[in-house]
Amino acid sequence: MNPAQILFFVSNFTIASTLATISWLYIDALLFRFEIKSFLRLIGFSLLTIVFALNFATLFYSANQTLIFWIQSISFWFLFISFIFDSHSKLQILTIAGIIATVFLNKHALLSLQSFLIAISILQLAYFTKHKDMIPLTLGFFLISIAEFFNYLDKFKGFENLSLAGSLLYVFVAIALFYWLWSYLVIRFTLKRKS
Repeated sequence: MNPAQILFFVSNFTIASTLATISWLYIDALLFRFEIKSFLRLIGFSLLTIVFALNFATLFYSANQTLIFWIQSISFWFLFISFIFDSHSKLQILTIAGIIATVFLNKHALLSLQSFLIAISILQLAYFTKHKDMIPLTLGFFLISIAEFFNYLDKFKGFENLSLAGSLLYVFVAIALFYWLWSYLVIRFTLKRKS
């Protein structure tokens, strides 16, 4: 394997592993108490896990990239809806931007905008509800947005191999999401210990 394939392998493996752990966290939360937003996040993170597992598997066999794109886009929609229709969210107007983007953008440009909208939604919730522990989650989705934008630019002359930077960013996405997951678990176990 060449260095680009190794980076692609590592980034997809780490992000898929982290997303699978986040999905498990939402399964556990749903077993404790069912909420629609948690259920939508479970679906979104689970579909993202499948996307990155399929991307990881493309090193060993060919996969339908169009199917992978649509699964990722649908997972972003589930996540966006779960955050935008949170009772504390004030950015429901962004839904219109997301719908318009679906009509005019495609592939990595659409994924970049969707993840950016998710990041903005989470950031607004983090500051409105004073949950600063959501900042790493916001950072993760901002980095996904940048990585997908790099993947979009990769097809233009003069920007070839920019997708390598996108793969590298996905390693940092995994780190940011794992940090958010770890801080969430610390808070949860601290609260459990107090009760």
